[in-house]
Amino acid sequence: MSEPGLDTTSDARSSTSAAPLLEIEDLHVRFQLREGDVKAVNGVSLSIPAKGTIGLVGESGCGKSVTAKTILRILPRRAQIDRGRILLHSSTDAGQPPTDLVQLDSDSKEMRRIRGGDISMVFQEPMTSLSPVHTVGNQIMESVRLHQGKTGAEARDVAVEMLRLVHVPMAEQRVDTYPHQLSGGLRQRCMIAMALASQPRILIADEPTTALDVTIQAQILDLLEQLQKTLNMAVVMITHDLGVIAETADQVAVMYLGRIVEQGSVDSIFNDPKHPYTRGLLASLPRIGQGNENRLTAIPGTVPDGGTIPRGCPFHPRCHEFKRGVCDTESVPRLEEVAPGHQTACFLYEPCISAKSGSSSQEVQGGG
Repeated sequence: MSEPGLDTTSDARSSTSAAPLLEIEDLHVRFQLREGDVKAVNGVSLSIPAKGTIGLVGESGCGKSVTAKTILRILPRRAQIDRGRILLHSSTDAGQPPTDLVQLDSDSKEMRRIRGGDISMVFQEPMTSLSPVHTVGNQIMESVRLHQGKTGAEARDVAVEMLRLVHVPMAEQRVDTYPHQLSGGLRQRCMIAMALASQPRILIADEPTTALDVTIQAQILDLLEQLQKTLNMAVVMITHDLGVIAETADQVAVMYLGRIVEQGSVDSIFNDPKHPYTRGLLASLPRIGQGNENRLTAIPGTVPDGGTIPRGCPFHPRCHEFKRGVCDTESVPRLEEVAPGHQTACFLYEPCISAKSGSSSQEVQGGG
């Protein structure tokens, strides 16, 4: 039985087309700071399929959240999209050309319709993302009014049903509560309810389980999986927690310093990682039965800021497989297929070495 206010019929989200819902092509974003420009996203290309879950992983400062905010066009004023395309495909007309979100004014009527309508986002910290002076019901109803055109008691009914959908107990009472009156887990559920109120085709979940204990984390992840099946939507899961990715994702894209350095199915990434950075991330995970005497493996150093990107492979100063004269030259490794359906950007592999010889000076200067 479908929830009131939600269209959960089998044709509600058409996914028969071979085209993906969203395509990011060669996206470059920089921040203009007083100290100089910082490249936050440096040539990202990514395809988001219908009904699938793609995990975007990497350390803090690798550009995951900036990529998500660029999709929604909610970047701060000091951010500048230098080049690239973000193509949103139509859900109703397969012959209609996709909309390039980069070309839309971030405050335009069409972008506001897409933001929160076709694409919604669950932010990292619900206590700072939710308005402290409005009830959670009012904040959900704002989305309902904007994207469904419902007002008054009708909008309130939808808000209550959305809270029920995300398993908030006593939804009729909780709709009138303020965020500070709720636990962290309930605030996160209210954030998800708000994001889903417009029945989006794509949900971006940016660290949805941060600061939650492991029991609540599991509940939130199970909830997102249930809602994805119910609403037939695509999910972009952004996290540094590889355990979350292993549990939820179909495809994985590993980011480092504004680039995607490896991409493939969750099975291939976890069972046969190619890039030294991905192998380092996986080696740093604690494992049951390894004993207290075994220390966790750490990746040396830290992620440099986007204003001081190392030449050549950006990861080479931290890489234990670094080859002098190969990894530290002016060329930047491009994402190439090294196994069926598995891509990596690393000079340890022949396709990337071959691509290196064809790199142009423009690619080197622009970061590829």
